[in-house]
Amino acid sequence: MRGRSAQMHHSRRSAQDGQRVSAEGWVNARMPTAYHRDVSGRRPLPAPAKATLGALVALAILCAIEGALWLVGAPDQGLYEGDPATLWYVRSDLDREVQGPAGPFSVRTNRLGLRGALPPDSGPWTLVLGCSTTFGWGVEADEAWPARVGALLGTVVVNGGEPGWSTHQAVVGARRWLALRPTHVILAYGVRDAWPARHPDRAATPTPWLRRTRMAQLLASLGGGRPDPGRPPDGASSRVSPQEFAENTRRIIALAGE
Repeated sequence: MRGRSAQMHHSRRSAQDGQRVSAEGWVNARMPTAYHRDVSGRRPLPAPAKATLGALVALAILCAIEGALWLVGAPDQGLYEGDPATLWYVRSDLDREVQGPAGPFSVRTNRLGLRGALPPDSGPWTLVLGCSTTFGWGVEADEAWPARVGALLGTVVVNGGEPGWSTHQAVVGARRWLALRPTHVILAYGVRDAWPARHPDRAATPTPWLRRTRMAQLLASLGGGRPDPGRPPDGASSRVSPQEFAENTRRIIALAGE
């Protein structure tokens, strides 16, 4: 009797387990896929969470590549720093050979990014502000006209030429050099102001940050390199109109007198 009772109890339990499994299978077959759990018992991530996680992983990889490029100094940053569309400067502490119109020439800059002598700590000195004709593009530093004037007059003449600058850049950028309090200032702008452009300088917008990353620069260099900011684009209008040139010049003179 006892054996038969145990057998009947086992049969009833097996039937109950079968009903439970059958019920669970029926429920699972009708539950939305989003609510199914994986074999570990955890609910899968919703699609928006997966997309966010994927974006974060991709961003982490890009940041790692960007950091590695910074560490190894790639790609070559060239002669300029800043935004090539709005305001740029020649880099400080340069010592390299550059190909000019008539052959190679050397570009050496001091800790301020200036070509030639540093401003003296005391005594009179003259600051010359201008574009590549003042900088001396294509010639050695002692052959640039500010250095020739300084040697001729026997006085300190600091070359503040920035290749590619018009008076539009000088209104903002020249403050860096005017803050050094020169005794005299010579303005030598005009060449770049009159150069043709698709759009005037005042219409320039900052370069998107993504295009200024090392990775973007590397891809651009593989495709032919970044354009020199002093290279004029094709166009019918000038970079700076005569009226704007006059106004910019007045503003620079006012800044020099502050």
